[in-house]
Order: sequence, then C-alpha cells, then structure tokens
Amino acid sequence: MLKTFVHPSKTPSTNLTARGNSDTQDQVRCKPRNMIYGVGFYGMEAVRILAKKGWPIVAAVNRARPKIGHDLGRLAGLNEDLAILFRIAKLPTMPR
Repeated sequence: MLKTFVHPSKTPSTNLTARGNSDTQDQVRCKPRNMIYGVGFYGMEAVRILAKKGWPIVAAVNRARPKIGHDLGRLAGLNEDLAILFRIAKLPTMPR
C-alpha cells in the first residue's frame, strides 16, 4: 500500500500549540528577517518587494562607495527611510 507523506504545516489544524508552536512563533515565521546582499538593480527591486509585503530588512551589504551614507529606502526609490544606512565597515585583518 502506497502512503503519501504530508508535511505537518500542510495539515489543517486549528490548535497550533498541539504541534509545539505558539501563536507568537507562527506570527514571527510569517515575516522572515531579510538581508540584502548587493544593492544594484535587482537588490533594489528586492527591497521594494520586501517593503511592500511588510517584511523587515535587517541589513544590507554593498561595495559601491557612492551609496555610503544614504538610506536604503531612499536608494530604492521609496518615499520613506528604512533606517538602514550604508557605512564603511572595517574588516578584521588576518595575522600573517
């Protein structure tokens, strides 16, 4: 007899605590924390999509010096600041 595996998240359940998840944990999982790596054309599009969905952006990494000191929301063309500023990071040096 062939059995089909159904992931627990796909089964209809009204009591989420029965699986060991609280309502707060499920709310946190609905909004993943995001980091943007590279803020070129596609990175900026990702920022706009994430902001539209209301998903938090917690960090952004970029190498372009002209973008240093600017807010990520303004660079992406949003009419608001996202409170993520680009700055020069001092990387640790490796001993030789």
